[in-house]
Amino acid sequence: MASANSSGSAADSPACNPDIGSPRRLAETLREAGLGGPVLIVAGDDAVSLLAPAWAESFAAAGWTHRVLAGGGGEPSREIASIAAEAESLAAAVIVGVGSDHLLAACRAAAATRRLPFVACPCGSSREARPWRTRPQDG
Repeated sequence: MASANSSGSAADSPACNPDIGSPRRLAETLREAGLGGPVLIVAGDDAVSLLAPAWAESFAAAGWTHRVLAGGGGEPSREIASIAAEAESLAAAVIVGVGSDHLLAACRAAAATRRLPFVACPCGSSREARPWRTRPQDG
């Protein structure tokens, strides 16, 4: 997880993984990847408290709607259903998961359920080495 240090704030640091870029540039990074809003971000409590203000700044600058959902730790099928329902409520165009392998798996499954692109930003002890995205399958 990004942390504040004497050279800058956590919001200026990479969000969990240096390849995803600064949280203040999340909307720009998504746009460069060919994605758009509205965006549902699903993150663990620590990531939400640390990064939500930077995400809000990023999406406001882009003029995109976004919503942050604190997730993780729940029973997997309920977690997936909750994320999918939130994505539907928002009419999300993409789901961004920020957190552990378990949280990312739930986000990935919810995105597949809703046939949405998914962007992963692994944190902490996650085994995922790099952020990545999937596109819904055609058909």
